[in-house]
Amino acid sequence: MNLLLFLKKTNKKDTILVGILLSLSFFAWRFLPQLILRGGDFTYMHSPIMKWWFARPWTFTGFQTAAALSGAFFYKFFGVHMSYYYWLEFVFILTIDILFFIFVKVLTKNSFIAFSASLIAGVNYFGNFDMYCCISRFQERIIVVPLLILSLIFLQIFLEKSKIRYFLWSIFFYFIGFGLAHFSLLFSPAYIFYPIFWYLLKKKKKKWLGLFVSSAYALLSFFFLSIQQINESYFESGTSILKYLLNPGKFHYLEYMLRELVYWSQYPIIVDAFLTRSTNEMHAVPDVKNAIETTPYIGFIYLIIALYLFIKIPKYRALLLTIISSVAVIFFLNAWFGQYAIAQQVGANRYLYFPTFLLSIFWALFLWSVLWKGKLFKMLVAVFILASFYKINLTLLNDAFVGLSNSSKPTKTVINYLIKNRKNFNNGSLIIGRYPIITLYEGTFYTEQIGKGQIRLVSDDDPYIDLKKIASSSAHVIKLDYDPECRCAKEEKLK
Repeated sequence: MNLLLFLKKTNKKDTILVGILLSLSFFAWRFLPQLILRGGDFTYMHSPIMKWWFARPWTFTGFQTAAALSGAFFYKFFGVHMSYYYWLEFVFILTIDILFFIFVKVLTKNSFIAFSASLIAGVNYFGNFDMYCCISRFQERIIVVPLLILSLIFLQIFLEKSKIRYFLWSIFFYFIGFGLAHFSLLFSPAYIFYPIFWYLLKKKKKKWLGLFVSSAYALLSFFFLSIQQINESYFESGTSILKYLLNPGKFHYLEYMLRELVYWSQYPIIVDAFLTRSTNEMHAVPDVKNAIETTPYIGFIYLIIALYLFIKIPKYRALLLTIISSVAVIFFLNAWFGQYAIAQQVGANRYLYFPTFLLSIFWALFLWSVLWKGKLFKMLVAVFILASFYKINLTLLNDAFVGLSNSSKPTKTVINYLIKNRKNFNNGSLIIGRYPIITLYEGTFYTEQIGKGQIRLVSDDDPYIDLKKIASSSAHVIKLDYDPECRCAKEEKLK
């Protein structure tokens, strides 16, 4: 297998670069295991939802199969140990970093481009934070990304070697990855466009073969979206995609597509804040107003760089056209789905996750073509730019983790108190937690995990229960809250 042969031939320089990449990524995301699951994080461990999901006919045709299966595993083996969930996600993050480095190295045969792209993608605040900080999104989407990258690796090897077995391996990993998580639809344009541009520009006599290879991935995507309708619907927004496409003035999708690119690329504003203000303001700088003001400039910069790369490095034209086309389609789909409030939702967003992989290669190609191929001074400038990018994202991530930690502290304190003092609560006790510290998801999860039918935890804002009725039939009623003065859990016996 060429991939194994590639790994065996990996030189010392690449090993060092991967080691640096993992070290930097580990440090950037080091606070991740300190988080706790909250609210929607329990979606795929919420027993009413999961009982409904597993009871459906042909349930594995659904779009969230990976999430449901991993949720059942987490529920059984991780339980109330919150760090276990995030440590496992951490392993996946680092695995993705390694595989993406291998993919870009196989793709470009260039270690600097592979390292730069992997670093930009791996520590990117705007593309990653909203995805990585939520376990349910890890279950829905991230958990299959290693399979998707392996599919891309074998696709590239197939295009170079023209041996059918590599194509079959690529299709196999794509089949498993897409089948387990239909959200992979948002990454499918890369698989569909790349073979077309590859054969069109590199093997013109076999350009028809590009359509054949591309159609295999398109048909698989269509197949999974079709069988998804057994229990669910397509990913749609209420407006047909054709009507949406033909009415740009009504739906403003061209504006929204460009706005997404701006949201991902607001680093000049952040650099200005970093240089002229305090670093504490960096996280608050990117906003809709700034995005609108900078849209013409950022759009013009991308246009000029794309033209420069197209002219300057012709051997990567197929890759460049794939990046441009795929990012445009993903941004269009994001706008059409309507789940991403692009007009107002500035900053880190899960819908920027897949474009991050593609845009990171775009910028790595630019750094390599302009700086790395030049004199030592230019190479040092490239290193400085990467180091600055890392520093900025590190600050943004640290700031975001602090904010998330502060907002989660009341829940973490109350839950830790409940677990630690479980033996002190009498059987038949009803424990009431204040919303949003305790939601209906925490109530169900911890009732099952530590209540064991003897105590019950509920939220005072659970719309599915009659709290007064349950309290009247409980032997003991306790209100558990967070006291900000002592920063501790406060227990009040009501009955």
